[in-house]
Amino acid sequence: MCGKRGIFLIFILVLGMIPSTSIDLQSGNERSFQSPKILHTALTAHDRILIASNEDFETQALNEGWTGNGTEINPYVIEDLNMTIYGWAVSIRNTSVHFRIQNCLIKRTNYTQDSHLNTRACLNFINVSHGAVENCEIVSDLYTVDILYSTHCKIEHSEIFETVILYYSDYCSILNNTFSDFDDTRNSGITSWYSTGAKIAFNELYTIDLDLGVTNFIVRNNTVLLFMRLSCNNSFIVNNTCDSCTIQNSINLTIINNEFNSYYFTFLGSEIEHWNTHTIENNLFNERPILYFNGLGESSIDVSDAGLVILSSCYGTGIQGGSFQYQNTAIVAGFCQDCVIEGSTGFEIVSFIELFFCNNTLISNNDAINCTYSYSAHDSNNIQIVGNTAFGSTFGVEVFSSQNCIIDSNIFSNLIIGIRIHDSSYLLIKNNTISFCYSDGLVGDPSNSLIIDNIIFKNKGWGINFGRDSFNNVLYNNTLWGNSPTNAYDTGVSNQWDDGVSIGNVWDDYDGVGVYNIPGDAESVDRFPRVYILTMTTSSVISSSTLVSTDKTTTPSSITTSSLPVDNFLQFILLILLIVIVSLVIFIMLVYLRIKSQLPNAWRSSTSENA
Repeated sequence: MCGKRGIFLIFILVLGMIPSTSIDLQSGNERSFQSPKILHTALTAHDRILIASNEDFETQALNEGWTGNGTEINPYVIEDLNMTIYGWAVSIRNTSVHFRIQNCLIKRTNYTQDSHLNTRACLNFINVSHGAVENCEIVSDLYTVDILYSTHCKIEHSEIFETVILYYSDYCSILNNTFSDFDDTRNSGITSWYSTGAKIAFNELYTIDLDLGVTNFIVRNNTVLLFMRLSCNNSFIVNNTCDSCTIQNSINLTIINNEFNSYYFTFLGSEIEHWNTHTIENNLFNERPILYFNGLGESSIDVSDAGLVILSSCYGTGIQGGSFQYQNTAIVAGFCQDCVIEGSTGFEIVSFIELFFCNNTLISNNDAINCTYSYSAHDSNNIQIVGNTAFGSTFGVEVFSSQNCIIDSNIFSNLIIGIRIHDSSYLLIKNNTISFCYSDGLVGDPSNSLIIDNIIFKNKGWGINFGRDSFNNVLYNNTLWGNSPTNAYDTGVSNQWDDGVSIGNVWDDYDGVGVYNIPGDAESVDRFPRVYILTMTTSSVISSSTLVSTDKTTTPSSITTSSLPVDNFLQFILLILLIVIVSLVIFIMLVYLRIKSQLPNAWRSSTSENA
């Protein structure tokens, strides 16, 4: 264990190419990406266009000389116009005729919203069927295109500055477009709510955000420069290149042959179907495979080549040997049972190892360096977090809404907080070493928990800090020293700071007389406190710059009055050094005198005469 904790793995691994799975989702007039060809010459300046019905469309077509008659084979065509307008430029609503807007410049010079028309975008379709936009440049400083309550609309081969929004709109297509930023905010892209059956393909854009109520989308062959957020159902996400990705509360996604090339990939879900209904295959995260194990039984898996590991509804599965760096998520498990996660290393990870709704799972012998959340359990029971290390991270262990968990024999140093507990009960927290944290060593509101045999020292917050919702916890045989402002603080209810018989805790600020009063509104008392005196065999100190193994086999009960206090111990070391130096000087002098005494008499006489 000592050797393991002193050596951290090299984090760059080489990954072979993964054969792609061929899925043909292309249909209709969808084509591979081509840059839009926008004509900026020979455009006729035109005022804004407002069309409110089929009849209105027919009348304006006649007046404007627009070709077509509104049928599928002969749609109305609005073309070659320059609509650079103060406010919105085109608003078409309540139509079912076929029409196409092509080769136009549609530009809003500032953002205004017409409250009467409920119009905010530069170009908007409201309750429209069969509208199309092709080879246009659409420019806005905020909202660009709104497609609301519409069906079978299409935008293709256009250049769009800022966003396209699909809201309660079905079977629309957004194909072969380039999205650009108006103001360098990098949020230009596509957002959808409560829509069905859309195709989003061969676009270059910053964001794709599929939110509540989105179903049966096909998202393929896009270049997404910033992020893709998927909170949708029954959709295909195929052959995209994306910077970052969040998959949250989604059901029945097919995610195949995508490349994610940044640090951020998040997988979350509050129900089991958010975890175990997906097909996730042949995807890369920073050129390393995303491993998705769904319903996997008794297995032991080496994940040393993985870029990201997702465990869903697994039982009896063991994973080990992972090495992860500079990413948001490394190992995440949901609705798993009797699994083991061990022997992995995380460096600069936001969430290194996270459990959601898991039971009887062991997290053991892992190392977290400079992570945000090292080891976390959410809504999980009978979790064991044993023999891990965390150094330079924000949190060592976090436990949320969980029961009957064990946190044992971990070493946490140079964190913000060592262990944080929220709304969790019946925990066993023992034999942990928590030191040099920038805030509290152990903090939160556990209940009915046992906290024993921990060594908590040199933290800049309280050693142990119980909140108002903590109650009925028992703490004894813990050693607390050098914590600031105090070693402990208790504002909870009925927390017991000794074993009720003869063993309390060890405190460096206890003067040896009477009980030890715990600061805080709870007015708790350690009835059997002991004076903290460091012995040469108690522990090896973890310095603020180096993580060193600690021998925790010696308990506070072994401390005797013959032991050396800290200041005297340092003086003792200095005295030993002085004795060694003096002895060395005397030895050199004796050697010199002996050599001199053995020199030939003639040489000494000659030396005397010369003198």
